[in-house]
Amino acid sequence: MATNTKHSECELSMHGLRLERKLNLSGFFEWHVLNDANQTIAKNTVQHFAIDIALNTLQA
Repeated sequence: MATNTKHSECELSMHGLRLERKLNLSGFFEWHVLNDANQTIAKNTVQHFAIDIALNTLQA
């Protein structure tokens, strides 16, 4: 599980992914992990959970 956010963001950039914070319809912010084609790979309201889901998706 990723605990250090800077290290996790570095891992994402190595895989060509980036992290964005977006407002959902309920008024809550969600963290979206996007690829180069702006497709959402993972999303969650907790930043490190979204990163972990994206990295696990890449490993599968």
